[in-house]
Parts: sequence; structure tokens; C-alpha cells
Amino acid sequence: MKNNLNAFLILLNLSTPAFAAKYVGYIGGSGDPAGATTIFDAKIPAIGNYITASSSQVNVAFDGGHAQTENTLRTSFPGQAVSDFTRESYETLITRYENDIRNGTIKSGDQLLMIIDSHGAERNDVAQTHSISSGRGAATDLNHLDGSETVTLDRLTSLTRLAEEKGIRLGIMDMSCHSGASLPLANSRTCVITASGPQSYAYGGDDRRIFSTRMIDNMRPGRNLEEVFLESRAAATDVGFPMISSPEGISAQDQLYPLLRRYINYSDPKATKFNQEIEQSVATQSCLQEDSELQRIFELSTTVESVTEGISFADFRAALTDYQNYRRTVQAELDRMGVAHLNEKRRMCGIPGLGCMELDVRGIMSMDVDARMGDNQRGLAGATSTADRTKFQQWITYFQNIKAVKEELIRTYPGIERYSSYLRENAEMRTRTLELSNRVAAESRKVYSALYQRTESTSNPCRDFVL
Repeated sequence: MKNNLNAFLILLNLSTPAFAAKYVGYIGGSGDPAGATTIFDAKIPAIGNYITASSSQVNVAFDGGHAQTENTLRTSFPGQAVSDFTRESYETLITRYENDIRNGTIKSGDQLLMIIDSHGAERNDVAQTHSISSGRGAATDLNHLDGSETVTLDRLTSLTRLAEEKGIRLGIMDMSCHSGASLPLANSRTCVITASGPQSYAYGGDDRRIFSTRMIDNMRPGRNLEEVFLESRAAATDVGFPMISSPEGISAQDQLYPLLRRYINYSDPKATKFNQEIEQSVATQSCLQEDSELQRIFELSTTVESVTEGISFADFRAALTDYQNYRRTVQAELDRMGVAHLNEKRRMCGIPGLGCMELDVRGIMSMDVDARMGDNQRGLAGATSTADRTKFQQWITYFQNIKAVKEELIRTYPGIERYSSYLRENAEMRTRTLELSNRVAAESRKVYSALYQRTESTSNPCRDFVL
């Protein structure tokens, strides 16, 4: 009898991890314009299915104001309280998890998965991570989220420290744009997975082939976060650059992403990275740097190819070459338009109280000089003192001088006034760059997978996080 009891106790001890509690925090869904749905809706039912299959305890702060989205949330999380995603509900949810860890409700051996699916901004200079949309305002700028209330994911830092201190496995899945900025949240107990690099867009919608949707669809009990990530990344068809905080992932990303980043952008009025970057490359004359980066990517792919049996990255190099050749045709056209002169300075004098100031050509070309002169002409007409009349006349003269410089620039570089519309309205460019960036992204996934396999870690919280 004693031997049977000892055997039972040993079995119970070995089985304890299987009974560890699982928690999921699901937040986001904000930043879309008014309407019935959001671009985040497609993943909601799959997350609900995972919650049911894994017997996880879930807290949901999502969307707010989209009727069909809210209905999908109710049917996907029956019996659960679902709150709108706002600054207040975000703070409440994170504070709740922190308190639960401190008081032992969430204890050592348990695991918490934070799923973040909202519009995401680029990281600013003072942030550790980046901000995401919250509340009901629509993001009018996909780089900075102008028009949308935001919260910072820096708020998760204390949660990751608590989880590490208390022996809790923590997973953070950031499916937003620029989500590679969230990788600094990782530690020895925290796995971070992102749908994009820190300077790249992520993609949503109802296409089951995009990374974030595949990632959610592939989440099943018994699988670990690393294997789900690798499978989903390899099969995805969008042009994002998903990242993971495992040592293997960091190594592959550090080698590939800085060189590849510009080659997965495409021209689109709503996705402005290609337009901004290629304009800047001509204005700063950085073509030699681009050639050097391309050569480094070629050397990297050739090195990996030489030590990996039965693999060829010839299609990857061909895709990059085609993209670079097309970039050069666009750069040549922008050069003819005078874009290379946008950063040049012109000394403008006559500013009341200030004297002279240097203005760059970009600022001069973007200035509505006629409107500025009109404002001051109206001020002059209503002036009642000699001092005011003198000041308004000086401003008029100043803006007349700027107008003369602007007209001279247009005569010298006839295309400089229309380069923005050339980039913004060129349908052929949108089609061609999207085709080329898709090819590069597809082929780069093979290189990433090969780089990932070249590193093997002994400690990997992404592998240890079993769904």
C-alpha cells in the first residue's frame, strides 16, 4: 500500500505542470473608422475557440462602438464580461493581473498570454516599446495614429518583471503595426511575438493567409508558441516581417531585417513608407548605401546557402535585384524632378524682428505663400498704427521674396512641384511595388527559416510556453 501511495505522489508531482492555470488577456480592436465592423474581427472567433479548448480564464477589453464586432465578441466569449478598450479598461486589466500575481491568485507555474490586436504606432524616441490605438477615435495616420486615443505598451514592463520574479510563464503577442518595437518586453520568462518589424506595417482583415490570422488559427492546446510562430510565419503571404524574442529569432532578425526593411515596402496612399523612404533616399543621395546593403544581403544568403544542404536562394536574390532595379527607375525620375535638391538651404531675409533665416527647399515648396501674403495684406488694410502697418508690410515683402525663390526653383526644376503627386497618384507604381515586395517577402521567409535553424538555444521561453 505504501509503495502504491509513493507511486501516486510521484505521478502527481510529475503531472503538476499539466494542471497549471492558464490566463488570457485579449485587448485592442481600436483605431478603425465608424461602421459595423473592424479589420480585427476575423480573429475573434478563433481566439474564442482557443479559450474554450484550453480552458483558459479570459479577460477581454476590445473595440467599442462597432455593432457587428461587439456581437461577434459576445458570441465568441459567452458568459464573459467584455469591456470596451479604453485607457481606463487597459489600466484596470493590467493592474488586475499585477495584483493577482502579487497575491498568489496567479502563481508560479501558471501562464498568462496577452493578445494585443489594434493599430500600432512607430516607437518614439522616449519609449521602450510603442503605442497602440484605444478608445473610439479613428487613426488617420498609420505611422503615428493621429486622430486616435492611444496607450503605451511600456505599461506592460512591470507585468513582465513580476512574472519573471514569481516564476510565471508570460506570452505577449502583439499583432499591431510596428510591433517589433515590443521585443524589449522579453525576459527569461516572457516570450514576445510580433506581426511586424519596428519600422514596418502588419496586416489584418479576413484573409486567412496573413500572419496574424494564421498565428491565431494555429493556436491549439499542447503546441508551444515557438512552433506556432515558425509554422505561421513560413506559410504567411503578407509582406509583414513577423518577429519572435527567442535567441534564434533575435539572431535571424538582427541579420536580416535592417537590410531587408526597405524591400518589403510598397507604394500606397494609406501605407506611405515607400513614398517617404524613396523620396528621402533621393534627397539624401543614399543610393551607394542601398547598393552596399543589397550586397550584404546577397552575401548573407550565399553564406547560409553554402552551409545548408539542398537549398537555393537564387529566387530571393532575383526578387531583390528586380525590386532594386525598379527603385532605380523611380529614383532617376525623382532626381529629374529636382528632389535631390529638397534639403538645400536658401537664406531668406527681412523677417520682422529676426532678420534672416535659412529655409530648406522642401519647406519653401510646401509653403502656401499666397495665403500668407493674403493674411498680411488683410492685416495691413485694417492696421491703425504706423508700427502695425510697417510690420505687416515687412511680412508681405518677406513672403514676396519667398515666392520669387519658389518660382525660380520651379523654373530650374520643372518637376519639383509635382513630385508628391507623382508618388501619391502613380497607379503603375502601386501595382509594381506591391508585386515586387510580395516576391521579396515570400522568398525572404525561406532565408529567415534557414537562419533560425542555424542557432540553437538551451533556454527559450517561447518554446517553454505551451498553449
